[in-house]
Amino acid sequence: MQTAPFFDDIARAPEGGIFEFRTCTDGVRVRLACWKGGTKGTILIFQGRTEFIEKYGPTIQRFLDRGYSVAAVDWRGHGLSDRLTDRPTLGHVNAFKDYQLDVAELLKFTEDHDLPTDFTVLAHSMGGAISLRAIQGGLKANRAIFSAPMWDIAVNSFGDSAIKCYSKSMGRYFSRKILVPSTSIRNASFVHGYEGNNLTNNKKEHDLRAKQLDDHPELEVGGPSIGWVSEALNDTRKLRAKDLPDIPAICFMGTNENIVSQKAIHQVMSHWNRGELIVFDGAQHELLIENPDVVERVWDKIDQLLSAPV
Repeated sequence: MQTAPFFDDIARAPEGGIFEFRTCTDGVRVRLACWKGGTKGTILIFQGRTEFIEKYGPTIQRFLDRGYSVAAVDWRGHGLSDRLTDRPTLGHVNAFKDYQLDVAELLKFTEDHDLPTDFTVLAHSMGGAISLRAIQGGLKANRAIFSAPMWDIAVNSFGDSAIKCYSKSMGRYFSRKILVPSTSIRNASFVHGYEGNNLTNNKKEHDLRAKQLDDHPELEVGGPSIGWVSEALNDTRKLRAKDLPDIPAICFMGTNENIVSQKAIHQVMSHWNRGELIVFDGAQHELLIENPDVVERVWDKIDQLLSAPV
């Protein structure tokens, strides 16, 4: 293990974090972080695509204030973890199951630092797929909080449909490291600006994300590769076909969600016996950095879940 940097200047995170690089069993190095001291349990943050640990600073503080410890990992190809192609901002993974190697390092990290083993998963977007796969594979989580989970990719146009069709067929075998057409190698915060964004209605939070990446460009991830889309479609299809965990879960989604599939979220949550889907009118993809009224309602539901018996 090796001490890793953490950018306090952009994070709005609590003090006292522990930051390390660790090497997964396949040789990929990932960055991990934890904040100790909370005795009620440990929140495992499963980030979305293009994200990095610093983005979750205020969320981490909220959990600490509630008496929980927190641990997080930059997925391979993200944040300060190893990038997987010679184009550092291309969002690529060789196989979606490889993310489970990062999860394994995260769990070893929590054990080595003696964090409480009463785990609650907080999973956003792509992290929703990774976390559900981990729980189905044996991760001992007692609760799950999903924010716009990626249990399928949204189709909003003929172009989206064509990309999905290509990725399901030829994209599995050819051109895996090619940028998806209609996307940019730059992060969406720079490409669309606030007026064209499909992440949040909160301009302050949107603009902060762009500033974070402008101040620390080494954190930037742009559009996905054909290979990433192919892997995502294949893995989420398998996830939806498997039995769901028998644990309490809440899932947040906005009516203006157009990055992940609303249909898939409704499908999964309708079969989750101890799950609840909460839909916010007018909200977009990033429920934890939406307008303040939405964020506070999200946290009210989180508090209810955390205080309920397992």
